[in-house]
Amino acid sequence: MPRILIVEDEPVIAELLEEVLTDHGFSIVAIASTIEQAGSLAETLDLDGALLDVNLGGREVYPVARLLEEKGVPFAFTTGFGSLGLPAEWVNRPVFCKPYDIELLAETLAQLTHGAA
Repeated sequence: MPRILIVEDEPVIAELLEEVLTDHGFSIVAIASTIEQAGSLAETLDLDGALLDVNLGGREVYPVARLLEEKGVPFAFTTGFGSLGLPAEWVNRPVFCKPYDIELLAETLAQLTHGAA
């Protein structure tokens, strides 16, 4: 069961993601709502993948994305603004706009974490 970190500052959205991803066979190991919390969890947890909300309380999640990239942890972005707002270094990452297509999100996350036990 792939171990996933959800980084989302809206509690209702975080709970929805946790519920639907659990239903799709993922293990949600943690939910972070701030950059600091997400960075700490990304450093310390054994993760197979992550979903990163681009904007956390007005701050961009890219430092956490860089940390995950350095650790070789695959991730996808979630945003209300679409992929056009992403910096060039991240345009090749999967991006899901709110409201989410849950089936596509789960399928993409499964592909990213392929082989995770």
